Amino acid sequence: MFCTLGKYEERNTGAHSCEGEITLREHLNPTDIRLIRLRSECKKHIKSVCARHYRKFVETYSSHVVTCCNPFQHHKERAKKRPKARNLKEITLKMRDDGKEKDLNLIPGQKLCVSCSVHFASLFPKKKNVPPPAEPPPIVSPKEPQTALSSASVPSSSLPPSQQACTSGCQDEPGVNLSRQGSDAQAKVDQKDASYLESLDSLNEWLSSVGKNPVSLRKLSASHTYLEKVLDDIRDVLQKCSGKELSDTVAETSMKAQLYEEMVLQLKKYFIRNKSDKKAQMLALSVLPKSLSVAKVIEQFDTSSHRVRKVKATVEEKGILSLPEVQQGRKLPEETITKVRDFFYRMDVSRELPGKKDTISVIENKRRVLKRKRLVLGTLSQLHKDFLKENTDLKISASKFASLRPKECVLAGSPGTHVVCVCTYHQNPKLMFRAAGLHNIDGLSSEVDCLKYFLCDNPTESCHLRSCEDCPDGLQLQEMIELYFAEEMIEDIKYNQWKSTDRSEMASITCSGEEFIDDFFKQLQLLVTHDFIAHQQSSFYREKMKNLEEGEVIINADFAENYTYVIQESAQSHYFSNKQATIHPFMCYGKKDGDIVKLPFVIISDYTEKHDTAAFSSFQVKLMNFLTLNLGSLKKNRKSVANTWFHFSDFGVSAEWHFFATSHGKCACDGLGGTVKRVAYLHSLRATNPGEQITNAIELFNFSVQKIKSMTFELVTSDDVKNHIKKMEVRFSTAAEIDGIKSSHAIIPSPNNYTVFVKPYSNSPNGNVRKISATELQIQFKDVRGFIIYARSNEQWNLGYVEDTDEEVEEITVNPLKAETPLSFEFQDNTVHELISCSEVLLLVQPRVFKKGQVYKLLAKDLKAANETFKVWKSKLHVI
Repeated sequence: MFCTLGKYEERNTGAHSCEGEITLREHLNPTDIRLIRLRSECKKHIKSVCARHYRKFVETYSSHVVTCCNPFQHHKERAKKRPKARNLKEITLKMRDDGKEKDLNLIPGQKLCVSCSVHFASLFPKKKNVPPPAEPPPIVSPKEPQTALSSASVPSSSLPPSQQACTSGCQDEPGVNLSRQGSDAQAKVDQKDASYLESLDSLNEWLSSVGKNPVSLRKLSASHTYLEKVLDDIRDVLQKCSGKELSDTVAETSMKAQLYEEMVLQLKKYFIRNKSDKKAQMLALSVLPKSLSVAKVIEQFDTSSHRVRKVKATVEEKGILSLPEVQQGRKLPEETITKVRDFFYRMDVSRELPGKKDTISVIENKRRVLKRKRLVLGTLSQLHKDFLKENTDLKISASKFASLRPKECVLAGSPGTHVVCVCTYHQNPKLMFRAAGLHNIDGLSSEVDCLKYFLCDNPTESCHLRSCEDCPDGLQLQEMIELYFAEEMIEDIKYNQWKSTDRSEMASITCSGEEFIDDFFKQLQLLVTHDFIAHQQSSFYREKMKNLEEGEVIINADFAENYTYVIQESAQSHYFSNKQATIHPFMCYGKKDGDIVKLPFVIISDYTEKHDTAAFSSFQVKLMNFLTLNLGSLKKNRKSVANTWFHFSDFGVSAEWHFFATSHGKCACDGLGGTVKRVAYLHSLRATNPGEQITNAIELFNFSVQKIKSMTFELVTSDDVKNHIKKMEVRFSTAAEIDGIKSSHAIIPSPNNYTVFVKPYSNSPNGNVRKISATELQIQFKDVRGFIIYARSNEQWNLGYVEDTDEEVEEITVNPLKAETPLSFEFQDNTVHELISCSEVLLLVQPRVFKKGQVYKLLAKDLKAANETFKVWKSKLHVI
């Protein structure tokens, strides 16, 4: 809807600029209507004005005028661009009307410079004063009877002599004071009406009778302050006669009235300017004086009676600048809000970006903090549907769901969301689906919709793992695609694919429709299993995090991209040196005192040769020391780490290994690595002194420990890794091949029989038992010392103390201890010794000493390990 000026602009220029609420003509001041018509030069009858045009042509018009309008063409030499002038005089409506008589087309609100103002004033000489036509009644008529305030009521004897003389003089000679004011004043008096003079004489007579100075006509005409003084004299006399106290003088009352009018005018302008903001209007009304009636407020501000009464009631209750209580609508439960935010942080919904610059500043607890960006892996509308599908008992609109998205969860396409390391299992079918335009087929919106044509109606685990014989072969989908190609007359399709040889690269492929369908179906067959595994592993991870128990630790681990040292002001050839440091982050989640705690742990190393199992194993030693220090003893649940059965014997803690699907997960540790690289990179750019630069792994470690207090760092040198690899050489060289290890995503060791249980995904009820090599279990002869557990016979094991060793034949002399209880042992006669071979040594232990060295007690974990190891030794499974 346009106002009159908006329609006028649209007709002349083809565009309009109407904004805000529209006010009809009957609600406008006549003066404002005239100003709008003159200033806008609108030829149409103005019926309505919008808020924007009202501000432009009434409130702010003159404030934008900074040059003379040049009505007399005095500034021809600067006609195109006149400089800003000082002492500009604004043209009023009266000046505009006067100028009309002289054929001057002046616009009110425009301005005149000093020279133009003088020229304009010279066109209109001053007129002589003309007596007013009307005759107001005299203040006091001399013919009226004397009142209580007349001079007759005040005895002259009660006045001072000077005042008595003045009073008598005024009575006998009414014009005596005026005659002393000179011929000019006398000329003015002659022009006054006789009734005015009589009233003034009577007033002077009365003032003199009460001890006040008579009125000077000259001062009265020249000074407004003198008028206020005369009125104050009259006010004082009336106050004494009435006996009532009047606090303010005439000047103070006049000032208050002026301030009141100015305040109301400012509030009225603010009220009109914020027509679209109801809250701002109510705040303006709340500042008005309480004594102002409802009818007067409605008249002044042109608002409703309901609003005025509501504001007055609010002011009575809360005071000024208060708003009425807003009636609360249906509030979303806090539990639902928490579920939505947790949903956005899920690994299958958003992924933490690993880059050095992938951070964003957010407000948390009234403070700004830097957080790592998380890329939302889908559209908000699709995620909203997925959320409602998982939480059928909750109700939340799509707009509210989108508004609860954390600020660090950014959408694809936002700055800094170019993602690498994407999943080729998902990406290749997606590239083919888009290139062929298959989204135009009914029922297919993405490549994931194609998977249902390869599964049973109610798919089971065997369907997704491609072992079900009843699953369809996708013939229906093939017919749909062939029909689409025929209708669109598509013969050849060009698409891109990620190909992996010694490196991954994007390849452009052009093929026929039949070849495209064959290749597309092969990709979909792989995606069926991969997509299922990805969802299952993400679900398992969420459940484990939700039900984490005391003594359990979830470790999210992966190698981060190596950090390349940056040196400010470096030599050109330094670019090709490519010196790097290995960064391996671990994000650990444990439970302590009933609460889940996050323990970020980062390994920094100068070992960059290989990111393999041996290097990871050396880092694992540091990790277990860190976890034991921060979480205390960990729960023994008879499980071991997946890629090494010996985790229990190495660290005394059992564990399981679960793997995410290829190119999925790992987001938590990615964020740790990205943070370390970002902080070090920014420091390197600022560092110009040689001592501040980071040039090796040790300097990177020292800097990280000093600057990043939220993480724990450990340094593992290249020598540490190489020594550990040498130590683990026997274990790795004798490890048996495990069939199906690539397609297994959960590997759970069985400590009783040197086997591991491998499963396609973590929650799968099905799996296979695989044997591992146990050759490394045999303890090295050079390590045998102190207390040992050894196989005494085929029926039992015993605790003994090593007395002597023979390196030539690798025999060990043992002083056996007698078992009093399963855990307690005592030494027998020192003359009793047993000779055993190194192959009979099962464990190296350190029992606790009691009763001054007479009783030795095994730890519970050593007893359990001894029983399990003896069973293996007995069944001769220690070498496979």
